[in-house]
Amino acid sequence: MDFEGQITFIYSREPEAAHRFYREVLSLPLIVEQDGGCSIYRTAPGAYLGVCREREGRESNQKGLVVCFVCDDVDGVYRTLVEAGADIVQPPGHSAAFGVYSCFFKDPDGHLLEVQRFDDPHWSKGA
Repeated sequence: MDFEGQITFIYSREPEAAHRFYREVLSLPLIVEQDGGCSIYRTAPGAYLGVCREREGRESNQKGLVVCFVCDDVDGVYRTLVEAGADIVQPPGHSAAFGVYSCFFKDPDGHLLEVQRFDDPHWSKGA
Protein backbone atom coordinates (compact mmCIF):
# COMPACT_ATOMS: atom_id res chain seq x y z
CA MET A 1 0.00 0.00 0.00
CA ASP A 2 1.14 3.50 -0.75
CA PHE A 3 -0.74 5.95 1.46
CA GLU A 4 -0.69 9.64 0.52
CA GLY A 5 -1.04 10.99 4.04
CA GLN A 6 -2.39 10.50 7.52
CA ILE A 7 -5.06 12.33 9.54
CA THR A 8 -5.63 11.93 13.27
CA PHE A 9 -9.10 13.07 14.33
CA ILE A 10 -9.77 14.32 17.84
CA TYR A 11 -13.09 15.54 19.21
CA SER A 12 -13.74 18.68 21.17
CA ARG A 13 -16.38 19.83 23.63
CA GLU A 14 -15.20 23.43 23.05
CA PRO A 15 -14.22 23.50 19.36
CA GLU A 16 -13.79 27.28 19.21
CA ALA A 17 -11.17 27.17 21.99
CA ALA A 18 -9.51 24.15 20.37
CA HIS A 19 -9.36 25.86 16.97
CA ARG A 20 -7.83 29.00 18.50
CA PHE A 21 -5.23 26.83 20.27
CA TYR A 22 -4.18 24.93 17.15
CA ARG A 23 -4.23 28.04 14.89
CA GLU A 24 -2.81 30.68 17.22
CA VAL A 25 -0.64 28.85 19.76
CA LEU A 26 0.73 26.01 17.61
CA SER A 27 0.44 28.03 14.35
CA LEU A 28 -0.86 25.05 12.38
CA PRO A 29 -2.14 25.98 8.92
CA LEU A 30 -5.85 25.35 8.38
CA ILE A 31 -6.22 23.20 5.27
CA VAL A 32 -9.91 22.26 5.20
CA GLU A 33 -12.90 23.52 7.12
CA GLN A 34 -15.67 20.97 6.71
CA ASP A 35 -19.39 21.46 7.19
CA GLY A 36 -20.41 19.57 10.28
CA GLY A 37 -17.79 21.04 12.56
CA CYS A 38 -14.40 19.60 11.55
CA SER A 39 -11.28 21.57 10.72
CA ILE A 40 -8.18 19.87 9.37
CA TYR A 41 -4.74 21.31 10.09
CA ARG A 42 -1.42 20.35 8.48
CA THR A 43 1.15 19.26 11.04
CA ALA A 44 3.84 18.16 8.55
CA PRO A 45 3.99 17.19 4.87
CA GLY A 46 1.37 14.46 4.47
CA ALA A 47 0.32 14.56 8.15
CA TYR A 48 -2.81 16.25 9.47
CA LEU A 49 -4.81 16.77 12.63
CA GLY A 50 -8.60 16.94 12.37
CA VAL A 51 -10.33 18.78 15.20
CA CYS A 52 -14.06 18.08 15.23
CA ARG A 53 -17.05 19.08 17.30
CA GLU A 54 -17.94 16.32 19.76
CA ARG A 55 -21.13 14.42 18.94
CA GLU A 56 -22.78 11.15 19.92
CA GLY A 57 -20.46 8.28 19.19
CA ARG A 58 -17.54 10.66 18.69
CA GLU A 59 -16.86 12.04 22.15
CA SER A 60 -13.76 13.79 23.37
CA ASN A 61 -11.71 10.96 24.86
CA GLN A 62 -8.18 11.44 26.08
CA LYS A 63 -7.65 7.89 27.31
CA GLY A 64 -4.66 6.30 25.61
CA LEU A 65 -4.15 9.13 23.11
CA VAL A 66 -0.98 11.15 22.69
CA VAL A 67 -0.58 13.35 19.63
CA CYS A 68 3.14 13.85 19.07
CA PHE A 69 4.68 16.59 16.95
CA VAL A 70 8.28 16.02 15.84
CA CYS A 71 10.35 19.20 15.89
CA ASP A 72 14.02 20.09 16.33
CA ASP A 73 13.23 23.17 18.46
CA VAL A 74 11.50 21.59 21.46
CA ASP A 75 12.69 24.38 23.75
CA GLY A 76 11.37 27.09 21.41
CA VAL A 77 7.95 25.43 21.21
CA TYR A 78 7.95 25.04 24.99
CA ARG A 79 8.63 28.78 25.45
CA THR A 80 5.76 29.59 23.07
CA LEU A 81 3.45 27.29 25.04
CA VAL A 82 4.42 28.84 28.37
CA GLU A 83 3.95 32.38 27.00
CA ALA A 84 0.48 31.38 25.72
CA GLY A 85 -0.49 29.96 29.12
CA ALA A 86 -0.81 26.38 27.84
CA ASP A 87 -1.41 23.56 30.31
CA ILE A 88 2.12 22.17 30.68
CA VAL A 89 2.30 18.57 31.90
CA GLN A 90 6.07 18.06 31.71
CA PRO A 91 8.79 20.55 30.76
CA PRO A 92 11.47 19.54 28.24
CA GLY A 93 13.66 16.67 29.27
CA HIS A 94 15.59 13.75 27.84
CA SER A 95 14.34 10.17 27.86
CA ALA A 96 17.22 7.73 27.44
CA ALA A 97 14.72 4.85 27.25
CA PHE A 98 13.10 6.28 24.10
CA GLY A 99 16.03 8.28 22.75
CA VAL A 100 14.07 11.55 22.62
CA TYR A 101 14.07 15.05 24.07
CA SER A 102 10.48 16.19 24.61
CA CYS A 103 7.84 18.08 26.55
CA PHE A 104 4.18 17.29 27.21
CA PHE A 105 1.18 19.62 27.38
CA LYS A 106 -2.60 19.55 26.98
CA ASP A 107 -4.97 21.25 24.57
CA PRO A 108 -8.14 22.99 25.82
CA ASP A 109 -10.03 19.66 25.84
CA GLY A 110 -7.33 17.89 27.84
CA HIS A 111 -5.83 15.87 24.97
CA LEU A 112 -2.23 14.99 25.80
CA LEU A 113 0.21 16.44 23.27
CA GLU A 114 3.97 16.02 22.97
CA VAL A 115 6.70 17.82 21.07
CA GLN A 116 9.80 15.69 20.63
CA ARG A 117 13.16 15.54 18.93
CA PHE A 118 14.76 12.17 18.31
CA ASP A 119 18.37 11.66 19.38
CA ASP A 120 18.98 9.83 16.10
CA PRO A 121 18.63 12.39 13.28
CA HIS A 122 18.01 9.49 10.87
CA TRP A 123 15.11 8.03 12.90
CA SER A 124 12.62 8.24 10.02
CA LYS A 125 14.81 6.37 7.55
CA GLY A 126 13.81 3.00 9.01
CA ALA A 127 15.99 0.08 9.95
